Amino acid sequence: MTSSWDRTVADHRASTRSRIIAAAMAHMLEHGMAGASMTAIAESAEVSRPTLYKHFPDVDHIMAAVVEEEFAAFRARVDTELAPEWPAIRKLEALIRLHVQQYGSEPDRLGEGSFEAGISPVVREAVQRQLADHHARIVTILQDGIADGSFRDDLDPDLHAELLQHVLGGLRHTVHRTDHDLEALADDVSALLLRGLGGSREPGGLQDGVGQ
Repeated sequence: MTSSWDRTVADHRASTRSRIIAAAMAHMLEHGMAGASMTAIAESAEVSRPTLYKHFPDVDHIMAAVVEEEFAAFRARVDTELAPEWPAIRKLEALIRLHVQQYGSEPDRLGEGSFEAGISPVVREAVQRQLADHHARIVTILQDGIADGSFRDDLDPDLHAELLQHVLGGLRHTVHRTDHDLEALADDVSALLLRGLGGSREPGGLQDGVGQ
């Protein structure tokens, strides 16, 4: 049986770990990954270096934890905003809109310059794990859409999910380098992708949908 003391210790450890991850993210946004060090992160998190090393062996593992937490936060939003009973075509349109909104947020905490430049093998592996999970979710949407007749029956869910991920990832650059209205951009991307998948949509975005 877990004692109240054990729970207190576990809660304190979890709180300290979260503070370290938050401090690492803030430090990275200000100084970039190249400027991150165990000393600098310990100072930002207001913990001692020995305490920091109890949680993470090095900066790479801290950044990997940052990646996992940020992707988890995005997944949680997706799970909250995409109703299970929605048809596949509506789920995909909502997913596109959520990506655009994420990239347009300030700061874009999963954005370019954060994890793409000088990425280490440890961080790259963490990113790939998260992308694999995201890929599986898109595959499920495509399979559901094929089954309900929303999408072409000759689609390859695995391949087309990968292609969709590349398009959605590329949107980050468009959002950051232009001043397009985000809702209009999401509508344009949805229209383009859904036509290619064999789906159809009405102009003007979702009814009672994400971001409305």
